[in-house]
Amino acid sequence: VDYLSGIGIDQIAERVLALNMYLTSRLGRESFEVLSPGGEHRSGETLVRLPDPARAHAFLLERRVHVTEKPEGVRVSTHFYNSEEDVDACVDALVAYRDGLLL
Repeated sequence: VDYLSGIGIDQIAERVLALNMYLTSRLGRESFEVLSPGGEHRSGETLVRLPDPARAHAFLLERRVHVTEKPEGVRVSTHFYNSEEDVDACVDALVAYRDGLLL
């Protein structure tokens, strides 16, 4: 609690939302459908529509990308300890999954 208080709750929230905006921007450039709301309803959780969510989850886990399987796809959660490089690795793995389905 002291550690988080030292960082500041407002700074943590700003970082989480900034990473979420970076993630949704990257997903949009790669033509993924984001099911989570943006704007004032944005949070650190992003639901991405994917076919065969169980397979997607397993594929990502093999690449050390941790997401949550949902009926519509996978949920990606960003937090203040993540980096843009983490987000890039996640999006790259999602692209690899999608491209593998198209083969």
